[in-house]
This record gives sequence, structure tokens and C-alpha cells, in this order.
Amino acid sequence: MVVVSVLNFLFLATFCKGAKVLVVIPTPAFSHATFASVLYEELAHRGHEVTAFTGYPSDTKHANLKEIELSKPITIETDITEALNANSVLMNFYLQWKFLQACDKVYTNKEMQKLLLNGTFDLVMIEWNVVPCFSILAEHFKAPLIGIRSLGLRLEGYDYIANPTNPSYISIAYNRHTESFWGRLNDLLFSIYWRLQHNLVTIPKAQQLVQKYFPSYTGSVVESEKKVALIFTNTHYVINGVRPNVPAIVELGLLHVGQKKKPLTEDLNTFLNENPYGFVFFNLGTLIKTKFLDSRIFQHFGKLPFNFLIKLDSSLDNLPRNVKMDKWFQNEAILTHPNIKLFITHGGLLSLQEAIYHEVPMIVIPFLFDQPYNAYRMEELGIGKTIQYRDVGGPNFLDAILNVTADTTYKVNIKYVSKLVKDHMLSPKDKAIWWVEYVLRHRGAPYIKSKAVHMNWFTYLLLDVVFFLIVIIYLICFLANKFFTTIKKIKTE
Repeated sequence: MVVVSVLNFLFLATFCKGAKVLVVIPTPAFSHATFASVLYEELAHRGHEVTAFTGYPSDTKHANLKEIELSKPITIETDITEALNANSVLMNFYLQWKFLQACDKVYTNKEMQKLLLNGTFDLVMIEWNVVPCFSILAEHFKAPLIGIRSLGLRLEGYDYIANPTNPSYISIAYNRHTESFWGRLNDLLFSIYWRLQHNLVTIPKAQQLVQKYFPSYTGSVVESEKKVALIFTNTHYVINGVRPNVPAIVELGLLHVGQKKKPLTEDLNTFLNENPYGFVFFNLGTLIKTKFLDSRIFQHFGKLPFNFLIKLDSSLDNLPRNVKMDKWFQNEAILTHPNIKLFITHGGLLSLQEAIYHEVPMIVIPFLFDQPYNAYRMEELGIGKTIQYRDVGGPNFLDAILNVTADTTYKVNIKYVSKLVKDHMLSPKDKAIWWVEYVLRHRGAPYIKSKAVHMNWFTYLLLDVVFFLIVIIYLICFLANKFFTTIKKIKTE
């Protein structure tokens, strides 16, 4: 018995050391690719053979890593004013339609078609909870499935793994949760709409796409999604808030932080050091383009005592002397500079995490997706201020810059929050690798799933029990009424 156990352990250890892993990251966002690449690059370093489809291949070269560029499978580019004024329901339909295009783009890729014909894999890792057309890959290759999510999960993602989503106290789909009656009613109605939209619009379309590329598949894409072994989310309870999670959710917040930084150029370093008042870093991510912004915003920076380092996709002319602009800066290389005083950001989750880790107070200008919720959490933690896009360049914006840089409370708070997120038993990277190899060792680890995954919603919500109790109470009341009516009638006679 002991010999069998030892041999089994050695087999599993050997199996984990050289697993063949397929990774698919179709979303056209650099931040999404960044979170995933840290994970699959580490798998390659630890001896696993990784094939990754991504729109943003990394600079890492490794014998165990093959990255296949998807040439930006879809593009999401919309005017800021249109996005901010758009109806949230219509915006959600637009985004789902755009994301569904990724299915065609990935499955028509020549390298993917070759793998579908002749490839074999021990594990499939996909950007999960975007569109439900990639989980089928795990069934095709007869391998366990791990989901990767560079944000928190959306509502249907929680539903697929039977994670609690009670709107009485849990934020729904990045909405700012309020515990007032109207706030809870709004969350409840929004959750109903979201589920209807997903099940009546997204699922049928995804089912058609799966049938197109896997004609022999007779199952449901919903059931494919439910077969996920576990999901890595880029969340941390301190930053994103506390919520109940089933074991299948593994939080890896700040996984990407602390990676190797490229040295600053001499010219850039001189600019960052030259001003005794320090500098402010302005970076609104990769989706916000220069053409969307009023160039007069940057003229106002000349009125302030700081230097301003600005990342935008194209340069502008006639900038104040204290403003330097370029198409690309490595966030962490700038945020770790000792002369930095403030980070002005769009509120993307990775940027938020980087600022917290490196203890830099923020001003957040939220635009889309999870950014408004991230800005709300930042203010709740007391580590910065939120400015709406319409106020950028106005007196409120300039006052906010002066206030956050002068008020030491923000710096004290972010130092404490940074200390909290750095205090962990395992680093996010080690935690992620342990769980990947755990799934490999235990062939999908099905026993960490909640039994509620395969329950129908009627049973899950105890509606049958509630209906039964209502009927019983009604019968008791009806019979009691009959009884007392009969007694009263007898006494009257």
C-alpha cells in the first residue's frame, strides 16, 4: 500500500512538472493580457510547456513558452462623451456584441485550427467570464479548465460556480452598492436585467458560434462554463471589498505588481528629479486616446508648481515647460520614483493596485467598466479623490491636485492600505502556481465545487419550499376559518 502511494505521488509530481498548457486571452486590453502573462510566464519558468494566444505578446523569451499573437482580435474604441452619456443597457449590448467577435477571430486563427486538429493539452486556461465560447476547448482537449479574470467576476460568472450574489449587501456588476431600500431595489432589478440579457441574447449567440466550429458538439455552452475547475481573479478583499467566495475562486490581487522594471532614460530621470516640488504622473490607460481629450487641460498644468509626466498615444504641441508627454511609460518604473507626489489615473484595477503597492495617492477620472466602482473604493479607503471627466481642467480638478498633494492624510492612509495588501502567507504568484498544479494533480479537483452548481434556480432559491409553506399556511387558515364558521353556525342554531 505504501509503495503504491509513493509511486502515485511520484507520477503526479512528474505529471505536474511537464504539463502542456493552452492559454487563450482574447480581450483587446493590455491590462487583461498583462495579468495573464505574469501567470503563464511563471508556468513556463517552472517547467510547463505553454502555448498562449494573446493580443499582446510579452517580451519574455523562453523555451517552454510559445506566444501566438491574435493581432488585436477585436477593438473597442468609442468617443468618451458618447460612452459617458450612453444608456448602460445599450452599452452592455454593444460590448457583448464586440466581445462575441473574439470567438470568430480566435477560432479562424491558423495556429488554433492546427491545434484543434492535432493538439493535445493537459490543462486549458482561458480568459473566463467574457464570452461563453471558449470553455468548450477544455472538453475538446479532454483537459481541466481554469479561468483567468483580470477583474472581479461578472454576475453570470458567479452564477456558473454558484457563488452567492445576494444584492442586499453585495455589489452587482461593478455598481456602487448602497444599503438603502432604493439602492437594494436598484441592484435587484439590475441583476434581473443582467441575467435576462445574458441568457436570452449572449448565450444563444455563443451557442451558434460553438456549433459553427465544433459541429459535433451537442452540449450547452452553459454546462461547459460550469465545468471550470477554478477561477483566478485579480481581486483583493482590502481593495475590492469583502464578499463570500466558494473555494473555486482564488483571489490573486496584485499578481502583476513588483515585476522587473526597465531603467529610466537619463533624460527622463533628469525631468523627474529636477523639480523640488516633485512630479505628478498622468496616465489614463490604453483605451483613452489623445483625440478624446481637450488639449487645454494640459495648459492648466503650467499654473501648478509640479512637473507633469503624461502618457498619451500621441504628442501635443506648445505644452508648458513643466509638462513632458510620451506614448509609453512603464507604470511601476515611474510610481517607484522617490520624487512622485500624485498619480492621476482612469481607475483601471491594475493601475489602482500599482499605486497602492507603491504608496502613491491618486486622483481617479473614471470612464467605463469597473472604473467608477474602483474610484468609489479608493475614496472609501481614503487614499485619493474622484474627479468626473466633465470637471477635468476646471478649478475643481486643479484644487483636487493641490489638496491631495498637500494633505498628508492621503499618504498616511495609502501607506497603511499598502501594508495590508503586502501582508500575506504566500505571494500571489506562488499561490497561483500551487493552485494550477493542484488542479493538475487532482485532474480538475471537482470536489472543491459547490453542489449548488447543478441545482436549478427554483430549488436554489428555495422557491418550492416557500410555495409549499404558503400552500400549507393557506390550507390551515382556510380549514381554521371553516371550522370556526361551522362552530359559530352551530352555536347560532
